[in-house]
Amino acid sequence: AKLCVDAGAQVLTVHGRTRDNKGAAATPADWSIIKKVREHVGVPVIANGNISKYQDVMACLEATGCDGVMSAEWLRRNPALFSPPDANPKDAFQLTAEYLQLCLQYPCPVSFIRSHLFKLLTTVPHGLTDNPDLRQELQEAKTEAQMRDIVE
Repeated sequence: AKLCVDAGAQVLTVHGRTRDNKGAAATPADWSIIKKVREHVGVPVIANGNISKYQDVMACLEATGCDGVMSAEWLRRNPALFSPPDANPKDAFQLTAEYLQLCLQYPCPVSFIRSHLFKLLTTVPHGLTDNPDLRQELQEAKTEAQMRDIVE
């Protein structure tokens, strides 16, 4: 981390896992390592790892003393992850509709859209787990418009 700062980095993002500690071998991120990095560099540090809900954001900030928190994979499942629980979050189907609108503005491959929809809709009530037919329809859809029709 110090080498990065010495080379001119003005912000660091630190993930609390090593290269060998991912995929099937993944264990929880080590926030104490992130805290040590933050204590030894003079630039803002953003923590990453094991952030799947809002409560994790707050716990990570407290444990690491970092300036911010990021999340990657879990944001695909819950784009409202950084919203406090009392913020009246939108349900997954509302977020899906908004996502599909963004896909019209910023086109991307249908396979990307499908993958994102599967993430958004898998872990929610009335989602893909509860409705295998919905999953099959999305799998067979060839266009963003067909996907929109299915989820509406």
